[in-house]
Amino acid sequence: MTQQYIRGELSLRLGGLCEGRCCFKVLLLALRHQVETAPPGALPELAVKALDVVDAACWSSLTSGDLATFDWECREMASLHEFAVCAGLLP
Repeated sequence: MTQQYIRGELSLRLGGLCEGRCCFKVLLLALRHQVETAPPGALPELAVKALDVVDAACWSSLTSGDLATFDWECREMASLHEFAVCAGLLP
């Protein structure tokens, strides 16, 4: 995969996650901007940050009893994690 493809795909996935809760939307939009503008060497760290934000969103949905959102966020997080591993952003 090229660095441009990885950057674009990571940005696209973060954009899709912005459909969730408002407080996490701001964090995800900021991360998306960083992914689009950061040097390629920063992408692994940004992928970890994105997973951390989605993990926090999952826990927030679970503790508030919003199981539909929790389920969606968990599936999106798993997909993001799988992409990051396949792209070589995570071990």
